[in-house]
Amino acid sequence: MTPRVFFAPMFAAVCFILAYIVVKGRGDKFIAGYNTASKEEKAQVNVKRSRILLALLSVLSGTIFCIIPLLADNNGAITGAMMVLLSFGLAFIVLANTWAKKK
Repeated sequence: MTPRVFFAPMFAAVCFILAYIVVKGRGDKFIAGYNTASKEEKAQVNVKRSRILLALLSVLSGTIFCIIPLLADNNGAITGAMMVLLSFGLAFIVLANTWAKKK
């Protein structure tokens, strides 16, 4: 049994649990920078949209971590899955800095 077969489902479970916590509205402390922001800075953030983005990224990450053990020893496919995750992560960063800000 390779380590990725053992650890990938654990990471997936953590991602799905995080998504559930965020969707329930109790995960604002997991939104990067929101916890340490001043009241004025928090007023500029649309928290509902930030929660949606964080939950979607967590579900996407969990799904990819579920797929990794199925890819067996195909390192090219695993690298591709990680590149997809990285691409979506960067897209979510851009959305968090544009779509999730109040105007």
